[in-house]
Amino acid sequence: MKTLRRHWYHVSDGIALALFASLALFWKELSVLQRLSLANLGVIFLHFFEEFGFPGGFPTLANAVLYPSPDAPVNCYP
Repeated sequence: MKTLRRHWYHVSDGIALALFASLALFWKELSVLQRLSLANLGVIFLHFFEEFGFPGGFPTLANAVLYPSPDAPVNCYP
C-alpha cells in the first residue's frame, strides 16, 4: 500500500494507455463524441502523470505557495 500511495500517478499511465488502445481498436464503431470523450479522458490521466510525476513540480509548488508552512516543501503535502 505504501508503494501504491507513493506512485499512484503511474497507475494513471496504464489507464491512459488502455483508453488510447481501446480508442484505436474501436475507432470505426464509435461516434465522434465518443471518440472525443475517450481521448479527453486519456489526456486527463496523462495530465495526472505530467503534474505529479514527470517534472514533479506541483507538490513543491503547492507546499511553498498555496499552503506555506515552516516544513514546506520537505515534510508535508496537503
